[in-house]
Amino acid sequence: SVGFDYYFGISASLDMVPYTFIENDHVTALPTEDKEFPLMLGRGGGMTRKGPAAAGFDAADVLPTLTRKAVEYVSQRAADAKAGKPFFLYFPLNAPHTPIVPTAQWQGKSGLNPYADFVMQTDWSIGEVMRAIDQHGLGQNTLFIVTSDNGCSPQAKFDELLAKGHNPSYILRGHKADIFDGGHRIPFIVRWPAKVRPGSTSDQIICLNDLMATCADILAVKLPGNAGEDSVSILPALVGKADKPLREAVVHHSINGSFSIRQSHWKLELCPDSGGWSVPRPGSPAARDLPAIQLYDLSTDIGEKNNLSDKHAELVDRLTKLLQKYVADGRSTPGTPQQNTTEVNIWRSRAVAVPSQRPNIVFIQADDLGYGDLGCYGQQKIKTPHVDRLTAEGMRFTSYYAGSTVCAPSRSVLLTGQHTGHTRVRGNAGRGNPLAQSLRPEDVTVAEVLKQAGYATGHTGKWGLGDEGPAAIGMPTRQGFDFFFGYLNQHHAHNYYPPFLIRGESRVSLPNEVKPIGADGGGVATEKIAYSPDMVLDEALQFIDSKRDRPFFLYFSPTLPHANNEATRELGDGTEVPDYGVYEHETWTKQNKGHAAMITYLDTQVGRILERLRALGLDERTIVFFTSDNGPHKEAGNDPDFFNASGGLRGLKRSLTDGGIRVPMIVRWPGRIPAGSVTDHAAYHGDLMATAVELAGTKPPEKLDSVSYLPTLLGRSQEQKQHTYLYWEFYEGGSAQAVRIGQWKAIRKPMLTGPIELFDLTTDRSETRDVAAQYPDVVARVKAAMDEAHVPSPDWPVSGATSAIMNINQSTAQGAAMPLLDHFRPPLSQRRHWDSFHGAWAEAIAINLNQSLLPERFVAEARVKLGGQVEIDVGTFAQDVAGPSSESGGVALWAPAKPAATAALDFQDLDVFEVQVLSEEEGPRLVAAIELVSPANKDRPANRRMFAVKCASYLHGGVSVIIVDVVTERSGNLHTELLELLQVQLSTPGLGVHDLYATAHRTVPTPQGLHLESWAELLTLGGSLPTLPLWLEPDFCLPLDLEATYQAACVARRIAS
Repeated sequence: SVGFDYYFGISASLDMVPYTFIENDHVTALPTEDKEFPLMLGRGGGMTRKGPAAAGFDAADVLPTLTRKAVEYVSQRAADAKAGKPFFLYFPLNAPHTPIVPTAQWQGKSGLNPYADFVMQTDWSIGEVMRAIDQHGLGQNTLFIVTSDNGCSPQAKFDELLAKGHNPSYILRGHKADIFDGGHRIPFIVRWPAKVRPGSTSDQIICLNDLMATCADILAVKLPGNAGEDSVSILPALVGKADKPLREAVVHHSINGSFSIRQSHWKLELCPDSGGWSVPRPGSPAARDLPAIQLYDLSTDIGEKNNLSDKHAELVDRLTKLLQKYVADGRSTPGTPQQNTTEVNIWRSRAVAVPSQRPNIVFIQADDLGYGDLGCYGQQKIKTPHVDRLTAEGMRFTSYYAGSTVCAPSRSVLLTGQHTGHTRVRGNAGRGNPLAQSLRPEDVTVAEVLKQAGYATGHTGKWGLGDEGPAAIGMPTRQGFDFFFGYLNQHHAHNYYPPFLIRGESRVSLPNEVKPIGADGGGVATEKIAYSPDMVLDEALQFIDSKRDRPFFLYFSPTLPHANNEATRELGDGTEVPDYGVYEHETWTKQNKGHAAMITYLDTQVGRILERLRALGLDERTIVFFTSDNGPHKEAGNDPDFFNASGGLRGLKRSLTDGGIRVPMIVRWPGRIPAGSVTDHAAYHGDLMATAVELAGTKPPEKLDSVSYLPTLLGRSQEQKQHTYLYWEFYEGGSAQAVRIGQWKAIRKPMLTGPIELFDLTTDRSETRDVAAQYPDVVARVKAAMDEAHVPSPDWPVSGATSAIMNINQSTAQGAAMPLLDHFRPPLSQRRHWDSFHGAWAEAIAINLNQSLLPERFVAEARVKLGGQVEIDVGTFAQDVAGPSSESGGVALWAPAKPAATAALDFQDLDVFEVQVLSEEEGPRLVAAIELVSPANKDRPANRRMFAVKCASYLHGGVSVIIVDVVTERSGNLHTELLELLQVQLSTPGLGVHDLYATAHRTVPTPQGLHLESWAELLTLGGSLPTLPLWLEPDFCLPLDLEATYQAACVARRIAS
């Protein structure tokens, strides 16, 4: 398709699959086996990519076979050539590139090493072709060129060769991949007896791209204006008639895209380092203090050792402007300016943005994996060989942060490029308010941006940002992903042996038997057949297979090593893995063995993805990211201290200290990212957006908190932009904010109003010494950052600072709107929906808590205010999770009332009861619902009506909404009846409704003729409405997402039987 009449060869370098010969447009033998070859014969260690190979294919046979085919071609064309029909033979060898495998007769010939032996065999190959030309009498008028594609690779083992007196780069600096001449200056030998004087030499500066114009000159053919824009004929030099430089200058660049221009004996390099693989490596400590550019006088300094850029400013300026002119003209030769195929920045090469060169992007995100859980981050007990190899072949970050300290907001930050003060989902809202944990159509994700840029987009694993039902607007397939397979919500994702998974937007049944907890697939498996991590990985590999021929973005987010929290409560062990593997015989607890096995299982999955990329020949065209969504957990009963899971950092998951948010990040891109490199650049999940945009060569969306770290990855640290600050906010445990500015880390609890703690991470990595009093100026800076970063969200209001006791009787009698403030986060409207409740009488009060939200041990404290007069301290209770369970799956606490207070309990007057649930580490967790039994039905338990009043504040901008639900029950069955429950007072004109939805999709008439579908319209009318009673179904869930300019309260009315 590009002009050759015949072809025989291999598809790429001989270290890339498939291992089979190709003749014209087909393989000569189907690759039916898997093979790999040593990078150098007789040396241990490295192997080529393992993958499909034809039966009997041997890497050592390739050079002899190609040589034989070239000789055959010369023989076939000789007669026509003599008859005036010349031929062009392009003979690119596989040698001495890796695998370095000289055949038996050449092994040891050099006396140096296998690379030198292979060079000798390569010389033999060249001689065989030249001999064929001469034998057919074609030598006199055949232009025979011998050259190379670039400098010698370090795989030649320079140290061995130097020890024996041989340097493949001669006296030049550097080697393959570098900006230095060792990577670019190559042999160029020409034999043409009819035209070229034997034994002659030329010091003309030429390039391989000059072949085009040279051939045209030899044939007296004029090239079109849009061909050979950087090609100069070297025919005058060949025939000895070049009395002046043939070209103005030569341009080249290194493997990481650093540019260089040479004119005469001056060479300008627009980077401080090698731009490639030799020292100083891009981004290395040695390169950081070097001048940003290099200028060498090759007439006196061929080894490029003496940088003269500070002594010849005018020359630097002139060469830089010449290079910029070439870029602007789209050519370096005279002629009509041409359009470049992509944007070119000489200071920051955009080669990766060329459509044919845009990399595939694989982003792997573990679930609850700690900073210290990997061998490459210091882990001593858990084996992670594949991720460790990923690190050895790529770059490891030491100051990389997750988007949040729990999963849903962290994933929202990752995909939207906005921190938790701006992104849509800012917490784990749970099933009670799914829209608060759902992306919306107006949100722009990385997947959408890459899809618009032509990428195929796929996601397998845990999503957590949209669900079935009202939150379907947030499903992956509606947020930019072409393909999805896995879990939609996090509760479902706890279960490693679920009854179903989601493909696209539909459930796919699995053969597991599960004791359900809820209707979303969560629970504990009683028959374990299909292990979800295996299925999620298989789908990821199939996605890679199917998209191999176009750029793709794979977001792979397995649930490993997250705990099955439901199994922890039921069985005391939340680790779910097919077996303990190498940890079977350890004397650890079963929870610790299971946790380690889950991480090693995750590691094997990473290995399988890397192997598939190698097998498909996608290695060098794919950038792979590996990280975690937040810090480590102890939810499975495992011991994070035993493993040093936080890597010496303070805190765990749900903490804004670094143990909760600083996570591993490893990025690998062979040939682009320096292998084995380490960076302390401070980046976070939100930076994926800007980085992916730059990789894809497309435009970013607006309103981002995202900075591309591609310069760091490519070794151009001097070009790396820095965040003004990194920011997090978190709503559980009383709410908190955190900021990092350079060396400083600050935490404020509660949000907006609490005191600020300040830590110097350079001397206090574990954040144990608060130095706020010593650095008031720094405190002022971080406070300003916190205040600026938080933009109020109607989905995530900030709770107040005080707890309140609510007196319904008094407020109802006064007919006033009743604000209720709390400091518990998140409010009831954003928590998992409580099922029915079960209660007792005056001797005890039943407190029903959703068990899935509790720590292993908790404390409940309760107070009741009765009739505006009496405040009762009901008591303080401690309860293990394994305690008695109610039918709803919660934990039932039975608290005897104090004898002195028993006489004062009047259930006619008692309407609201408040409970705090505390854990030692995290503070308040939730407000519990209470249940009251109507005294009118006290003696008729079979027909009694139970009223459960659930109350929570919804504080926003200093004003609250009280959401009150009533659940009724008759004879133990939920009964659907309409109750006159709420009257809504709307006192502020211009009330805005951000979102309003119903879990029940029925029209419920009211005495005023209003319907559920028209509530949004009702609320937007604001103060023009009178106070109206509304009717609703008792199991109706009404989360309100309101703008900042409202004042409203729902007041409970007396309910008649």
